[in-house]
Amino acid sequence: MGHSASTPSTLARDLDFNPASCDRPACSNPAVLVLEAVVPDTTSDTGRMHWTVCEDITCLNWAQRDADDYAPIDTDLRDATVAELSELSGLEIPAVAA
Repeated sequence: MGHSASTPSTLARDLDFNPASCDRPACSNPAVLVLEAVVPDTTSDTGRMHWTVCEDITCLNWAQRDADDYAPIDTDLRDATVAELSELSGLEIPAVAA
């Protein structure tokens, strides 16, 4: 269900319990998407910034506006994998799908 040749890990949306929340402070929904912005190296050590996001349109708009403030060269909104969400949130998330 959450696996394919291009998906190296279970998708966050397939978890029974997902402890990683959306980055938007007023939101308590679990994060299932990642917005990645490729930004100038002067803005970030890696040249990439990430926001964990739920599917609520308000949160998606917030993340995009926040990313736009960094004058990104490119942005990509994608399904978050459990491995990626664990890395970005710093939480240990077991990859057990529903």
